[in-house]
Amino acid sequence: MDMRNPSVCRALGVQPALELRDYLEHGGNLKDLFFSVEAENLLVAGSVTTTEHASELLSSSRFDELIDTIRRGTVDPIVLIDLPPVLVTDDALVVAPKIDAVLVVASEGFTNRSELAKALDLLSEFPLAGVVLNRAADASLDYNYAYESESSFSRKKS
Repeated sequence: MDMRNPSVCRALGVQPALELRDYLEHGGNLKDLFFSVEAENLLVAGSVTTTEHASELLSSSRFDELIDTIRRGTVDPIVLIDLPPVLVTDDALVVAPKIDAVLVVASEGFTNRSELAKALDLLSEFPLAGVVLNRAADASLDYNYAYESESSFSRKKS
C-alpha cells in the first residue's frame, strides 16, 4: 500500500492485472487485485504506478471495504500492509486506526534513534506488534546463545 513509492511488485518482478491504486480510485474485481507469488496461502496486491493522493485513497470507504472483505473472506488472515515511513507521510496514521496492530521497521544506518522514538510516539495510541531492525550489522561474531541447566546455575551461586 505504499503507493508513493511502490516497490513490492517491482521486487517480485510482477505487473498486477489491477493495481491497488486503480482499485481504490475506480473499483474493480478483487480477483484481479490479488495474485499469488508461488507461496501457499499468500496473496499480494500492489501497484507499480505512483500517486500523490495515497492518504486520500487509504482514508476512502473503498479501502475500508477492502479490509472488511479480507477479514470476512478468510479465516484469521494475516495482512501485512507496506506503507511509507511514518515521518515522511501521514499514510500510516490514516491506516493505523483501521488495523489490529502496527509493526515498525527501522533500518540500521538509515533510521536514527530520535526518528524511531518520534515515529513510535506518533503511533503510541495504536497497538504495537513490535519493532523490526533491518540491515543490522553483526555485533559479535563469536556470540554463543546457550542455556545453563538449573542445577549448574544453583551450584555457581553456592
